[in-house]
Amino acid sequence: MKNPTPSEVLAAAQVLRRFNEYLDEQAVAQVKPPPRTDTAVRRCDAVESRVLAEMQTVDDIIAKLVAWAEKLKQRQNIRISHGQSI
Repeated sequence: MKNPTPSEVLAAAQVLRRFNEYLDEQAVAQVKPPPRTDTAVRRCDAVESRVLAEMQTVDDIIAKLVAWAEKLKQRQNIRISHGQSI
C-alpha cells in the first residue's frame, strides 16, 4: 500500500473536523426547543452525552491523523535531505 501524502492526511483530518461540526449542529437541532419536562430534560442529557462521546472519538482520530501526517512529512524531509526520491 502506498502511503498518502501529508496533505492528503491533513485533508482527511479537516473533513473530520467538519463532521464534528455537523454532529454538534444535529445535537442542537434535536434538543430545540428547550426541554420543559423531566422526560425531555433526560432525553436532552442523553443526546448531549452521546454526541460528546462521538465528538471525542472523532477528535481522537483527528489527533492520530495529524500525528501520522507529521511522521510522513518527517520521512519526506529525511528522504529529500539524503537525495532520495519520494
